[in-house]
Amino acid sequence: MLVALTLALAFQSVEVRIGAKDQADSVKRQAARDSARYVELERMRDRNRRPVRRIPVTPELERTAFKDSAARTLLLRARVARLEQDSSLLSYDAHATQRMSVGIGVKAVGRNRLLLRTENASRVRWSRANGVHIELKGERAVFPAVKDAESEVNMRDALPIPYYPGRDALWIGSGSGRVKAEVDENELIHPLATGAEAYYRYATGDSLTITLAPGNAIRLRELRIEPRRPEWKLSVGSFWFDMSSGQLVRAVYRMSVPMDIWGVVDEEMERDREEARARGGKPPTNDEVPPVVKGLMSPMKASLEAVTIEYGLYGGRFWLPRSQTAEGWAQASFMRIPFSMQEGFRYESVNGADTTPSTPSLMTRREMRDSLFGGDSTHWSDLTPEVRKERVAMLVHADSLRRARQRAQRETDCASTGFYTRVDSRDDGTLRTSLRIPCDSTVLLTSPELPPSIYDAGEELFGVAARDELLKELDFSLQATWAPRPVRLAYGPTLWRYNRVEGLSAAVSATQELGQGYAWDGTARLGMGDWSPNVTVGASRSNGRLVWRLGGYRRLAVANDDWGTPLSFGASLGSVLYARDEGYYFRATGIELTRSPARGGGFTTRLFVERQGAVETNVAF
Repeated sequence: MLVALTLALAFQSVEVRIGAKDQADSVKRQAARDSARYVELERMRDRNRRPVRRIPVTPELERTAFKDSAARTLLLRARVARLEQDSSLLSYDAHATQRMSVGIGVKAVGRNRLLLRTENASRVRWSRANGVHIELKGERAVFPAVKDAESEVNMRDALPIPYYPGRDALWIGSGSGRVKAEVDENELIHPLATGAEAYYRYATGDSLTITLAPGNAIRLRELRIEPRRPEWKLSVGSFWFDMSSGQLVRAVYRMSVPMDIWGVVDEEMERDREEARARGGKPPTNDEVPPVVKGLMSPMKASLEAVTIEYGLYGGRFWLPRSQTAEGWAQASFMRIPFSMQEGFRYESVNGADTTPSTPSLMTRREMRDSLFGGDSTHWSDLTPEVRKERVAMLVHADSLRRARQRAQRETDCASTGFYTRVDSRDDGTLRTSLRIPCDSTVLLTSPELPPSIYDAGEELFGVAARDELLKELDFSLQATWAPRPVRLAYGPTLWRYNRVEGLSAAVSATQELGQGYAWDGTARLGMGDWSPNVTVGASRSNGRLVWRLGGYRRLAVANDDWGTPLSFGASLGSVLYARDEGYYFRATGIELTRSPARGGGFTTRLFVERQGAVETNVAF
């Protein structure tokens, strides 16, 4: 349910172990991972079968969707080009480099630190006759946050493929998928899909002319896209198209507002229950999140701050991806997890001699799963626990046999050629890929295809300067339109806390997205120890990267709050369980103006006027 990049990160397997490797349990661990993956894939497949939901495009919506007639013409041209397949593109030979970075931050102030970084380099050959063949040239990873850690990285399911027939030009990562012509509210609302006029407004921006030779010029035009309402499924961005062909040339976009993960989870579970009741099945009950877990892991948010995409013109007519980057963050309680992905492509030939080998006829995991259960349309949630257990056992057994055959073939190939081949599929099994991997893993670590150091900025491979220039487009002027959303109330264990001043206290909070980047929030709290009300209220504006907030407050404050969140549910639980409350509390009443990064951490500027007063210890337990 997250954005494409978050899905891409979520389905990667990165295993970190301290000290010696334990080979005895590797089979059990793999079986557990396969079983969990199978369950999740079945649930995703059920959700993909949902009937399409969309708002009909009425004449009024279509009239108000375009701020000028040129915007309508450009959108329609881009929409046609998005669905067309250029049959004259027959093959290409490219070098691809990918870097994924995940950070972590736990302090209220201070920079985020690098938790994990992976890099890979590959040669990608595609042809209409033989499909996709990938040769892994380099692969490495670092885990600076853990001393003496040994990391096993599996990013091979998401090795980048620049282009293949039907690939959507706008999204990146392994979750990019194929073009879907029409809008579907079950997924992210694509701004170029048919029916998007009900969700977005369009306006033309700047223009640019590129002269290739005398009498041969390419004219580019910007299309600025703004959502009709502030919602995480909608994106805001600037898109540039070739005026003659309608092909996407470059783009920068972000989510219009961050995603409240617990809110999305509640909505998904409620919809699952409604669909189960509609088809006469039993509503699922094992997906409920315990209130204690919500309390410990609140707030839970995620956002895609920026995606940049640049295409290059090859052969005088083919627009192919040159660089793709994405930045975002997730928050779980006091932990902040920033992440980024960068992909760079360099083409050796386009429509040159086709050297792509044919794909070996090996069974993929998806093909094996479909052969076992593909004919059964029963929803996974409607199966009995016994049938589920039996199916998982069948899958694990069949996968063990498949892996045994692959290991035998791998040993034979390594002995004869020094390489082995892995066959897989993407996009619901529609794209079959062949991956060639060196048997000697040290070759991957020292590959000249990778940057000199994994800590380098990688300007020559990922186009960092060009990315930063595109990010300037995502300023405060590019926002969702003014359309206040329903007020979201929160209460219950997630807002409980306990300390020696208030004792046990409870709160009710309210938030509302207004549009144009504006939002307001408020919280009212009362403790059973001092019976002194706490109230905070504020209004904010964000461009996805920075947040300005003006607010007033009367609250219990703590002086030593530079690490974590001492007035949170998790810290309160520690105070009760371990009988320790070391906060230095005082009462603060005032107003404040803050400027802070949307992802948290880093430098926060705070201008405030407040009155501070002493508080008494009211609870000794």
